[in-house]
Amino acid sequence: MQTVEQKRIVIKLPTLRWSSLLSVRFFLILSILLFSSGVAYWYRNVRPYLWIPSAHLNAFSTTLNSDSNGRIIEMGPLEGALVKKGQTLFSLDRGMAFAKHAQVKFSLDSLSQEIEFEKERIVDAMDSYLAASAEVEMGMGSSEKVQKHLSTMEEAQAKAEAASSKTTALKSELNALEIELKKATTAAPFTGVILKRFKNEGEVLFFGDPIYTLCDTNRLWIETEVSETDLEAVSLGTPARIHLSAYPKKEFKGEVCYIGPATVAKRDHLPFSQENGTVPIKISIENPDISLKPGLSAKVALKVR
Repeated sequence: MQTVEQKRIVIKLPTLRWSSLLSVRFFLILSILLFSSGVAYWYRNVRPYLWIPSAHLNAFSTTLNSDSNGRIIEMGPLEGALVKKGQTLFSLDRGMAFAKHAQVKFSLDSLSQEIEFEKERIVDAMDSYLAASAEVEMGMGSSEKVQKHLSTMEEAQAKAEAASSKTTALKSELNALEIELKKATTAAPFTGVILKRFKNEGEVLFFGDPIYTLCDTNRLWIETEVSETDLEAVSLGTPARIHLSAYPKKEFKGEVCYIGPATVAKRDHLPFSQENGTVPIKISIENPDISLKPGLSAKVALKVR
């Protein structure tokens, strides 16, 4: 009886020794990998961009001033409030103007009736004048009667012209009063945020007094400067990545929308300074957030390659 010999095959796997990790070869390979990764990151994320560390957010804003005198009887929203276009911001007391407007309108209506009455008198006097003149020609009337109708016609004409002259003056006054009444209420010229409120209800305004500063949050941009040595790489429409210090986790997109016509000298009192000048630029922001505030500091990366 034959016996089958069983052979056991043992495969030994190489064991990892810490000493091999500390070898020169390992450090060389690791250094090459790290260097390659760094080069790849630089080539993709740094090389194509011109990095500008100093910039700030700006926005279109306007100060609404009083264009007439009066006392504020109604004051609108407070600072920081969002207002819609056409929303009332403040109202002035125009009680006297309303009363004067009603008085002038009543006078115009009366003058209009007077003019119509005098026109009818002119027509009647003209008919009577022609009839009396015909009678005189036929030898049946008197010249005194003709003269009386002529005087009546001339009197009515003079009164109608005087009333018409007064009407012209009153219409001008009425237009001025209507303009003043329109100024009694001021509305927001665009949708935006109240940056500053200068007056309160009950205060008296004079012509030119500031009342509100309104910021248009839909018209935001980044302002910064580019060195004249980098100007050749920047043009209108150059894409930009925007990082705001107030929102470090957000990145905004934009593009160059304005390039200044002249450089800004570093030393204005040395017109021939050897230092490089800078050119002001503006960068638009796509889909601006309503929470963005003008004046926030920013960093910008312009994709120039």
